[in-house]
Amino acid sequence: MRRADEADDPDTWLGLVPSYQRYVNSGEAERGLVSGIVSHANQSRAKLRTRTGRLVTAQRLEGLVPPQLVERCLSTHADLSSAFALAEIVKARLLLDMMSNLYRPPNETSAAQVGALEEAILAYQPLSYTNDFIEQIQLASILPVVDHGPDPDVRVNKIRELEALAANSGWGFSGVAELPPLSEVQRLLQPNEALLEFVRFTFRIGAGPSLAVIVITCDRVQTVRLSEASLPFESRGTLQVNGGQPTDWTGLGQVVAQLRLHIFKQEDSTALPYLRVLYDYLLRPIAELNGMDSIEHFVIVPTGLLNLVPWTAILPEPSGRHISGSLVPSAAIWARLASRERDLPAKYAGFGDPKVKDRHLPRLKNAGLEVAEFASQLTGWDAAVRIDKEATASAFRSLAPKAGIVHVGAHGDFPENNPLDEHAFLLAPSGGDDGRLTAREIALMDLRSLGIALLNICNGAVYRVGPGDEPYGLAAAMLSSGARNLIAPIWPIADDFARTVAADLAQSLTSCPNIAAAFESVMHRHADDTALVDWAAYSLIGLGRKIDWSGAVSVSEAATGNTLPTGASQ
Repeated sequence: MRRADEADDPDTWLGLVPSYQRYVNSGEAERGLVSGIVSHANQSRAKLRTRTGRLVTAQRLEGLVPPQLVERCLSTHADLSSAFALAEIVKARLLLDMMSNLYRPPNETSAAQVGALEEAILAYQPLSYTNDFIEQIQLASILPVVDHGPDPDVRVNKIRELEALAANSGWGFSGVAELPPLSEVQRLLQPNEALLEFVRFTFRIGAGPSLAVIVITCDRVQTVRLSEASLPFESRGTLQVNGGQPTDWTGLGQVVAQLRLHIFKQEDSTALPYLRVLYDYLLRPIAELNGMDSIEHFVIVPTGLLNLVPWTAILPEPSGRHISGSLVPSAAIWARLASRERDLPAKYAGFGDPKVKDRHLPRLKNAGLEVAEFASQLTGWDAAVRIDKEATASAFRSLAPKAGIVHVGAHGDFPENNPLDEHAFLLAPSGGDDGRLTAREIALMDLRSLGIALLNICNGAVYRVGPGDEPYGLAAAMLSSGARNLIAPIWPIADDFARTVAADLAQSLTSCPNIAAAFESVMHRHADDTALVDWAAYSLIGLGRKIDWSGAVSVSEAATGNTLPTGASQ
C-alpha cells in the first residue's frame, strides 16, 4: 500500500484493502484504514471528469469495501464515525458533486456527441419481466453501469472516449465534494429530528444483502442490525441473464413487490399485513431505541430497493403516534440542504393540463383546475398560472428559476432504457420545442430559489438506482438544480385525487410552514377513508423543514385583494 501511495495510484491502494483489513486488530488502526479508504476513494473519483466514469468508480468501490469491516464498525464497541464514513463513501456522490456546482456541461458544439456516447453507455435493455410481480422486483433492483448488455468492453471504450473528450474540451467535473463528518450532521440536526442511514452490505457474491441502520440524533448515535428472520420470504441472491437488467431476489424485495401489487389492485386488506411486516422490520427496532419518544421527524436515507417503499404508509406507529418523514439520497446531501438559506421568494409558478404534442394522451382537466386553485389559496403571493397551450416548456424555463413553489400537473414519462436522463414530464410545445422536459435538462437548471416542487405526474418521485445508491431521474434532477423539497407520487395516480391533494396541501402550507408536518397532515387526513393506491403514492424528498417565504403579503393586508393572487393568469 505504501508503494501505491508513492506511485500516486489510489486504485491499486484501494484494491489491496480487502486483504489488508484482515490484519487490522485495533480501533486506532481501523479508524486509520477507514480514513485512508475515504481519501483514496476521493482521489480515484477526482481523476474522472464524466458522469459515467464516476458511476463506474462507485460500482468498483462498492465491491472493494469489505463487508466484514463494515460490520465491525457497526458493532456497539466501534467508533461509529467510521461506520458512518463507510456508509457515505460512495452514496449518491454523483448527485452531491452536481449539487456542489462542480460540473461544467459540454458546449453546444460537443453536446450532441457527448449525449450520444452517454446514452450508449447507460442505455439498458427493457425490463424482461414475465409478470407484474417480477416487474416490481426488477424496478427495485440496482442498475450496473458496465456489466450489462452483450458488449461490456465496448462500453468501457466509450467511457474512455468520453473522458478524453472531457479532458480535451474542459467540460465535466472538477474536483469532488467533501463528505461531512458525523459530528457535522449531528450539529445540523434539530432536537426533534433523527436521521436514519440504512446500510447495505453483502458477504458473498450472489447472496442477499444484510441491512443495518445508523440512527443519528443531535445528542447520540446508535446502530440497529435488522433481523431478516422477521421477513416471510428468503433471499435468493441476484440474477442477471445475458446482460439484461438484474433481478435482486431478496426477502425484503419480495415483501415490497407484494405490497405494491396489492395496493395497485386496491386490495388494501391484503396489503395491510405487508405494511405491518415492513414496519416491524424497518422501523419498530428504531422506535424502541433510547430517546426516540421525543422524535417528530425522520430523515430517511434509503438504500437499494428501500427507495421504492411507500414510506408515507409505513411511518405511522401502531400506537397512533404520527411521525413525519422525508427521504434524502444521502446524509451528505441532507447536510448540504440543511446548510442553505431558508428565506425563499413567495412566488408560485403552476403548469396544468398542458396541450401536449402526443394527441393520444388524454387531457387532464383536473390538473388545470388544481394549479389555479392552489394559486388562489396562496394569499399575498406573486403567482403565475399556465394552462392548456400556455403551459409550455419555454414558460417553465422562464418562470421556474424565480419561483419558491413550482407545481406541475401533467403526464409523465419514465422510460426503461435510460432512467438517468430521460425521465420527463410533458408540457405544451411552442416554436420548435416539443414540450418534453427531461431530467437531463432540469438537472442543469438554476432552481436555487425553489422551496417546493410539487410534481403531480405519474411516477414523479420514483427513480431507479445505480451504483452507490445513485438516484436516477426527476427526483435527483430537482435536487441537483437546487430544489429543497420534492413532493410527488411513486406510482401512477388519478388526476382527480391529485387535485384534492394539491388543494389540501396548499391549505395546510398556509397554516403550517413546516413542509414535512404539512405534508404528513394531508396524508393523515386521507388515510382512514381513501384507498392506499391514492394517498400512499405520495412521497416527500428533501429537507422537510420550515421555509420563510419572503415578500408574502399578510392575510390582513391582502384581505381586499382578488381571489387569484397578483400576476396569475388562466
